[in-house]
Amino acid sequence: MKLPTLRLVLLAWVLPQIFAAPASAAEFRASAVKVDITPDRPQWLLGYQARQSDDVNDRLYRLVVALDMVPARGCLSGLWCK
Repeated sequence: MKLPTLRLVLLAWVLPQIFAAPASAAEFRASAVKVDITPDRPQWLLGYQARQSDDVNDRLYRLVVALDMVPARGCLSGLWCK
């Protein structure tokens, strides 16, 4: 999932939750983490012919967004290369 798509999904989930809850009862918490999960050693690649990787062309990242607003909770996760 690309980052602009993730933002749209996030907004589509958060905005109704904010406007549906009374202002006094809404406690909103959010957290986002982006971690580089690119292997640091050569890895075995499977496909047409088993072989080991030579080099890293694109870094791999995992993104996790956690949202908490009583009573609704949600978590989004994405993977992309850069």
